Amino acid sequence: MEGEWNDSEAAIIRRFRGRCIICLKRFATLHHIVPRSAGRKSKEAGINNLIPLCARCHDQVHRTGTYKWRKRLEALRERRLKEFPPLK
Repeated sequence: MEGEWNDSEAAIIRRFRGRCIICLKRFATLHHIVPRSAGRKSKEAGINNLIPLCARCHDQVHRTGTYKWRKRLEALRERRLKEFPPLK
């Protein structure tokens, strides 16, 4: 894991059990589904826009084009949210 995580980032890590949402291996970084440069200014959109990815999957997403992955990542995020209910 990279550096220190703020409370929102730590909550995302816990929510997905520290797993990459693509391959379910241990993640290495948080990824923005919609790049920060494309907008999404509110805190809530930011939290919902972050997903954990392992280094291999993160590299693949960026190498093949973030926008090509957007819908797939959004669908995977929703699927994983159902698979990993909130921790109590």
